Amino acid sequence: MQEKANEIKGLETGIIRVGTISSITCHWMPQLIKGFQELYPKVQFLFHQGDYTSIQEWIKTGAVDFGFITPPAVTELETMVIKNGEMLAILPTNHPLATRPAVRLEEI
Repeated sequence: MQEKANEIKGLETGIIRVGTISSITCHWMPQLIKGFQELYPKVQFLFHQGDYTSIQEWIKTGAVDFGFITPPAVTELETMVIKNGEMLAILPTNHPLATRPAVRLEEI
């Protein structure tokens, strides 16, 4: 129990370094941070934006405390699924794949 108390005390101030892609920074993080900062107002967040390869390396080297990454892109790291969803492609109306209801990533 003392270890847990020390862990919570450590969150009173400090910086949490997060590796992420820009869409997560823009769409998910504002709401997540808002709720967290209501509990821990003195904690700051530092975002490192990059691609999945960069984020994975930052986690491995300790440059970030944690990161958001797609599980298939990960090697030698423990992952936890936090959201499932579909990936969407936006194409010009005259693109050959635009009329299809679904396409494989390789086709794009």
